[in-house]
Amino acid sequence: RSSGGLIGYISSVFLQPRAFFYKLPHTRHWLFVAMLILAVYGFSAANQQVTTQTFTESVDNQTVERTIPDTADGQLVDPTASDLPDGSESIQNISNTIDNPALVQADANPTPLTLTTETVTTTEDSPTLVTSLMAATDLLVLWTGQALLLSIVMMAKGYMPNISRSFQIAVWASLPLALMLILRQLFFSAGGEGGSVGLIVLLESWEGYSDLSIPIQQFLAIFASNLTIFWVWNMALLYFGARYALGGNRVLIAMVLSLWIILSTGVMTFSTDPIVAIEPLPQTE
Repeated sequence: RSSGGLIGYISSVFLQPRAFFYKLPHTRHWLFVAMLILAVYGFSAANQQVTTQTFTESVDNQTVERTIPDTADGQLVDPTASDLPDGSESIQNISNTIDNPALVQADANPTPLTLTTETVTTTEDSPTLVTSLMAATDLLVLWTGQALLLSIVMMAKGYMPNISRSFQIAVWASLPLALMLILRQLFFSAGGEGGSVGLIVLLESWEGYSDLSIPIQQFLAIFASNLTIFWVWNMALLYFGARYALGGNRVLIAMVLSLWIILSTGVMTFSTDPIVAIEPLPQTE
């Protein structure tokens, strides 16, 4: 049983999550925890550089044979025919644009998919304060989304949704994510180097990954980059909160959490590039 103080509540979340959420405190300690987590997110975002994976389409630099047919009688010409009508000609490496693109026949390979990476760092154009505020805003949006979905648990029981209580659950459940960021910064401070995040390295070794469509590649990349033991810990605490603080049904909670994972990953798929690596900021002389 916790001592009732802030430190006691935090330790209970980590060591006795079931008992903590069963007797979720009706105090304002969660506000201090929220500010602490927001500060950790802001500090971490301003003191690291991330490598994101950008998905683009490109065409291989290959010769594409195009044939401009005779249009005197308004008919398209088969470029493989041996007896081309007068006026037809085969042209290699056409770079100019004709007036009627519908009359151009091309024998080109399907457009391949290529992956490029770009490094985003904190620079003078992106001040530390702005970077920190952006990270904190993203976290607030995440808490709000989780609180709204957790409200489904209450409504399924025939009660009005308690957004405030659901929001508190989202805040307390984020403590493992804050712990992950603290440990990462301590590792960087000790001279550690960065590397791949989550299970993104598994996608890089998957031969069929590049054959997938761009949205599916990006969806899988974002999901894999988030898949860490701390993220699983966060999902487990959300389950405990919905189960014991809100009294939800096990199956319904599992469905709600699955819906959250799909929706949050889907939104990130179309709004941001997946992070594939995180490193400390380079030392300035």
